[in-house]
Amino acid sequence: MIKKLLLPTSLARRFSLLMVLFSTLGVFLVALLSYYEHVFEARSQAKSIAVDRTLTIVDAMETAASRESISRFIFSVAAQPSVEAIALVDAADRVILASRRSLQNTDVSELRGVIDEQWLEKTAAQDISTYWDERNIQAVVIAPIELVNPASSVIRDLQGGRLLFALDAEPHISSARYEAWFDAFWASSILVVMMLLVSWALQRDVTRPLERLYAQAQGPDNTCTISQYTTVGKVRELQALARAISDLADARFALGAEKQRLVDIADSIPGAVYEYRHHPDGKDEFLYFSEGINKQLGLNEELANLSSPADIGTKLFSLIEPEDHDVLAKETQAANFPVPNEWKAEFRVRSNGTIRWIWGHAIPIIDDQPGQLFRGVMLDITDRKELEKRLKLAATRDPLTGALNRAGIEPYLEVSLAGFHRSNHPMSLMLLDIDYFKSINDTFGHDIGDSVLSQLVSILRQRLRKTDRLARWGGEEFLVLLPDTDRDGAMMIAEKLRQIVERATFEHRETLTVSLGVTTVKPDDTIRTIVRRADDYLYQAKNEGRNRVKSES
Repeated sequence: MIKKLLLPTSLARRFSLLMVLFSTLGVFLVALLSYYEHVFEARSQAKSIAVDRTLTIVDAMETAASRESISRFIFSVAAQPSVEAIALVDAADRVILASRRSLQNTDVSELRGVIDEQWLEKTAAQDISTYWDERNIQAVVIAPIELVNPASSVIRDLQGGRLLFALDAEPHISSARYEAWFDAFWASSILVVMMLLVSWALQRDVTRPLERLYAQAQGPDNTCTISQYTTVGKVRELQALARAISDLADARFALGAEKQRLVDIADSIPGAVYEYRHHPDGKDEFLYFSEGINKQLGLNEELANLSSPADIGTKLFSLIEPEDHDVLAKETQAANFPVPNEWKAEFRVRSNGTIRWIWGHAIPIIDDQPGQLFRGVMLDITDRKELEKRLKLAATRDPLTGALNRAGIEPYLEVSLAGFHRSNHPMSLMLLDIDYFKSINDTFGHDIGDSVLSQLVSILRQRLRKTDRLARWGGEEFLVLLPDTDRDGAMMIAEKLRQIVERATFEHRETLTVSLGVTTVKPDDTIRTIVRRADDYLYQAKNEGRNRVKSES
């Protein structure tokens, strides 16, 4: 770095000499008079107050007859200004009574949050001992507890113990500092008056040229606007400064243009660019959001009225569906431990009464600040999620009746069969086929046939339990899964379904009947074998005249 004197050499020397002289005088006066007179006096006053209140407690203990009366008195003293802690400690270093209920009946080491550990380790002398805690700005008093009132069991328990009293001396020290600063003000005033004499000599050659230079360097919006340095007189150092400011102006202009370009790029992305920091205490703080958080994601309009990224992040988090909070927490944990890595998550937000799906992706950035910095993007994937949902329904649902198809029922069959093998839960299955369905299509047409199939599914759904699963197995054949159902229960359900269908009125206005084959899972069954057995019983029912239920005996 090239260093140049701002002042001409002769004036700089005079100015430096006067500064050293009067600064030394001012420091000497303020440090010697103000500190010793006020700060030390404040310490003595704090110690005196602490001793006085300690004696008050000791006097009260001489007349107190019960634990409750001593406790009430301690709480009343603790309510006075500046009292930080009061504790009665027995000979075994157990806190019997304290000004905080949470500290009572605990080890004396629990007091280290309000009284420094060095004082907790001291034993009580024969008389009251007073200490000054410079680090915590406290006056600490340790007084021995002697048996004065034999009628009090509490005093007997405390025999050989000590009374700890801590007074917050910060108000006294602050007042003393204020008075010291007040004295320093007057000393500094004298120094300022003398410095003004020097300043007047420098005004013409230094101050006024600097003011002109500053006025030329600053525009109405506090941005540098000059590209050529202004005339600043004959002082070489100011001429060099003018050239440096001119170069700085060019650099600032280029930097501002580049910053605006990056902001425009971030705002043009069809999503929200963001930056956040994961702090060591587990909290997340958003540092930046692009305009896309409002425009592209279609979030609540309240976000547009929030100025800071932290407020926007808090509002965004409140819009996230509660069920997805654990997902985000899990992904954040995985992205930070054991080493920082990519963060990815899909979550839902409720915006203007509608649910929108958001995909977030961020990568860790190395910087010198505490915690881990991430930069990433949030994209609205609601349309993709809707498409996935429709594709899933198309893959697992029969488009005509809305019942499950073979692909849709298979996972339920596998889960139910696994439950049987694992926990011996019963499982039954039935195949249902419409009797003489071909004649309905031939007589009334396929539109009526399709309507009959849809009506039948609606009727079956109304009569089945919530845990049962209905699937269109093929053509006019349907499969019903009955989890946790033995043979007798399955036969009862199948017979009710048969009767309900027979009594129902369909669009073609003719009686419709169904045949059913029912079976219950066996230890060596697979999905294929149990379906095949139900199919065998179904054909047995059709061969025996239809409109009936058949099962194993």
